This record gives sequence, structure tokens and C-alpha cells, in this order.
Amino acid sequence: MQLIVLIIALLASLVLGSPPPLNNFDFLGNATHTTADLIDAATSRLGVAWTDMVTVGSNPHTRWPRNPLTQYTSIYACYKDQQSYTSLHYFVKQGSELWEDKLGMAGEANGYSVHLFRIIWDEDPWCYYEPEHPKAGQWNPKFLPDAFVIRNAEPSDGDVIAYSITGYSATGKEGRHQLVVNTGAFDF
Repeated sequence: MQLIVLIIALLASLVLGSPPPLNNFDFLGNATHTTADLIDAATSRLGVAWTDMVTVGSNPHTRWPRNPLTQYTSIYACYKDQQSYTSLHYFVKQGSELWEDKLGMAGEANGYSVHLFRIIWDEDPWCYYEPEHPKAGQWNPKFLPDAFVIRNAEPSDGDVIAYSITGYSATGKEGRHQLVVNTGAFDF
């Protein structure tokens, strides 16, 4: 069950890169939805894939951009740190494999274009520098600022079990696209 929650969180963040019918663009907007709207969306329209509860007006979330040469939506992922990699890599890998097994490879024949990539660097392989590095906690510039960060939940995240960004934000702070999982909430 815990793996399913993690898979759903990961896939929810990626499904926005898929063309309709997986996305319902009735919910794409730059407005705050009421609680009633959100409850209605969650209970009466289960197949719409996502909703954007609050979008910052100056930086709306959109679909992840497609590469015009390949026609694929390449999402570059990285782990925040060694601890995030150690606790989440297996599950992210299993979720990605399940996604591909059920939907097939990305492409026109299967109706979606998302490719999740992880770039591995020999030195400083994480999105944020580790505590022993002189720039501890800062963004590692080897990674694109819009990389999809996979990380463990932190105390500042509250009692979250798992959450993920829905959609792409072209501008903003590094690490703005995230999959966050509270591994302490699961019995592994």
C-alpha cells in the first residue's frame, strides 16, 4: 500500500506532461479554488488526473515543455541528498517501472510523452550540497534549476505523507518541482 501511495505521488506530478485524455484542462487556471470546488473535483471527477488548487498569478503552472526536436517531455530528476536517495530510490525506480509496464514506453502509440531522466555526477551527485561541503544546503549548479527534486519530508513540511508538484513552473527558485515523501509514515 505504501508503495502505491508513492507511485501515485510520482505519477501525479508527471501525468501533466501527458496529452488529453489524461488531463482535464477545466482545472488549469490562475485562480484559487474553493473548498467545495476541490471536494467536487476529488469526488465526482476521479479521472481528471490533477487539479491546481492555488496557482501563483505571476508564475502559473503549465504542462512540462516538450522538446521540439524529439517531441518528448524530458523531466530531469535528481535526489536532494544521499539520505533521500537511500530511502526513496528503490520505490521511485519501482514506480517508474510499473508506470512503463502498464502504459508502455512514451510515444505517440501510447498517448504520452513523458521521459523521466536522472543525471548522475561522479562528484557532488545530489541537487543540494551535503553538510560536509563548503556550500552545504545550497543548490548544486550542475543541475538545471527546473530539475524535479525527489526528497524526504522535513519537519517544515508538517505531517505530510507525500506530495508532489502538479505542473511545470518556468521561473522561480531552484528545486521548485518536487516529490516529497515522509518515509516515517510507512511500514517498510
